[in-house]
Amino acid sequence: MTAFFDTSAFLKLYHEEQGSASLSTFIENQGPDLVRVASAIVEVELFSAFMQKVRLRELEEDEVREILSLCVEDIGDYRIIEFGQSVFKVATELLVTHASSIPLRSLDAIQLASAIVADRDSKVERFISSDKHLLLAAQFYLPTFNPELEVG
Repeated sequence: MTAFFDTSAFLKLYHEEQGSASLSTFIENQGPDLVRVASAIVEVELFSAFMQKVRLRELEEDEVREILSLCVEDIGDYRIIEFGQSVFKVATELLVTHASSIPLRSLDAIQLASAIVADRDSKVERFISSDKHLLLAAQFYLPTFNPELEVG
């Protein structure tokens, strides 16, 4: 199985929160043949999200630096979809198509566009996210999985 992980899903792998257990179960159930895919922007978004947890005093900075080091190392196991012209074009089309009715943000459009581009090369069987607005748009293109609402 090939699964695309957006940043909200990726976070659950490194910080225990709602949906972490469900996502872990999903991954375990797929076994060693699971192909993980992510957008090139995932690393920047992870750094932003974890540093926000430091600002909000949810996590200590030393702990976050260790977590981020693990994240960067693990990203090497993912098929990364670079932010090139094809992703840019699809992201723009997604915003034109959906942003008037779904509050789809630019970085979320890039995430979904990356998954759509990945799907063209090798079928993406699950788009994993816990962002409700992003999932509303994603369901038009790919099978989705929300670990906060579904059991893996």
